[in-house]
Amino acid sequence: MVATALKGEKEIENNYAQRDKLHQVIQNLRKQHLRGDISDIDYRHNKMTLERQLKTISPANPGKTLPNLERAAQLINDLPSLWSHSGVTDKQREELVQEIFTKITIDGKNLAQIEPKPSYAPLFAAVLATKCWVS
Repeated sequence: MVATALKGEKEIENNYAQRDKLHQVIQNLRKQHLRGDISDIDYRHNKMTLERQLKTISPANPGKTLPNLERAAQLINDLPSLWSHSGVTDKQREELVQEIFTKITIDGKNLAQIEPKPSYAPLFAAVLATKCWVS
């Protein structure tokens, strides 16, 4: 999910750059027309071509944003208190574990090793990067 969002952000940045460039070209074309450097027919034809190019560039998707990894890392850090909350059932705990992890190793009563599913790996990397993981 994070990789997809990052890829989408790069595409959005490229779209913004292309759109800005085309808008600038249209403005320059208008200035040339106002100065009389190009005819009305040429101005309309070139402007129409540029506007068609603008329409082919997919608009930026404002609904697509990067996940807040810092906030998610804080939630993972607070997992012990969430886990022991009185409103959480054993079934919910089990579903959470099955959703996030592919492997959990327990040594006695201590958690020895965890292996998150690939889609959750960036989240755990953010936990380690922000150093909010409690050992």
